[in-house]
Amino acid sequence: MMSTKGSEKNKEGEKFAELVAEGQFEKIKRFLLKKKNSLSIVNYVDSNGQSGLHKIIKETKAKNRKDIVEFLISEKVSCSQKDKDGWTPLHCACYCPNTPENYKIIELLLTQDTVQVNVTNDDGNTPLHYFCRNFYDQSCESLFRLFKEKGADVNITNKNLETPLFITVWKNYVFSAKWLIANGVIVDKQNKNRESCLHWACSLGNLEMAALLMEAGANPLLESNNGTPIDCAKREGNDEIVKKLEEVVIKRKKEQALVEWLKGLGLEKYASNLLKEEFDLDSLPLMTEDDLKTLEIPTGPRLRILNAVKEESQKKPEKKKDNTLIDSFSVPSTANVIDFNDLTMGNLLGKGFFSLFFFPSFFPQNWSGYISS
Repeated sequence: MMSTKGSEKNKEGEKFAELVAEGQFEKIKRFLLKKKNSLSIVNYVDSNGQSGLHKIIKETKAKNRKDIVEFLISEKVSCSQKDKDGWTPLHCACYCPNTPENYKIIELLLTQDTVQVNVTNDDGNTPLHYFCRNFYDQSCESLFRLFKEKGADVNITNKNLETPLFITVWKNYVFSAKWLIANGVIVDKQNKNRESCLHWACSLGNLEMAALLMEAGANPLLESNNGTPIDCAKREGNDEIVKKLEEVVIKRKKEQALVEWLKGLGLEKYASNLLKEEFDLDSLPLMTEDDLKTLEIPTGPRLRILNAVKEESQKKPEKKKDNTLIDSFSVPSTANVIDFNDLTMGNLLGKGFFSLFFFPSFFPQNWSGYISS
């Protein structure tokens, strides 16, 4: 049986939470002034594990929301308390619509020492997953910076193996996607259906987003349960994206051929110098020593490259059976087998469809709806 003291404590907590949810700011302050145990009251949680801070953040139509949040924080309310579904106050705030008031509330939470930005709820979503769903343009840049300062991990995946980047692609929020990419998100991360963000962009017909992802190294030939991104674009009739993807494939094939040719000379470490200026095997014969000098390639390697180009150019072209010329510029045998599943700039230089999830409307009654279902 609950003690009388414990019962009274719960009643005080329930009364306080009720005042908070109603936005009764002055009554909240007067109520706490009369209590000696204000810390336990402000941190009282109901049967759903929600504190007054959860409640006032979710009550988007309540009066004085920002002031009450600020007051509760000053009274040492927990900013990391999880409810029964794993939602912290920051999860709730980031799930709210993009309004100036909600912006300020998120800012207040992110400036607290005790706030946890990488905590996941029962669906595996971090606050950043929800933030990227609702706060998406340059006006939110300072909040993105606060997430970064707090150590937000952009590669945490939810139960569907989706990073926050998937959310920005689904919503076509280019600014948010750029921020995530700049802060190290893995663009070719695959979800439960083995789809990458590029699969989604191609299925949705978002050309700008698809171009951004490919610029960041996304693979247009990455296989999923629904085919490659090119397959997705073709299936949805997004011809402009198909054309862009095919151009990227051809470009990367040429880049890989150049890298392999340099490997044959033992000079692959200079591939980035040449690729930065968009040199390929076709343009090498036009290259001069001054060009290589401009690319900051040392004298010795410069002479070796020029000599190799000269030797290749002097070879007599062979003929195929149909009398067409075979390009005399030979590439080492390793370049004859192109691994299209590895065609990213990182892999070229560094070794040394679509499943839409129907997001709930804002604030379902029981707040049990999440991004991943």
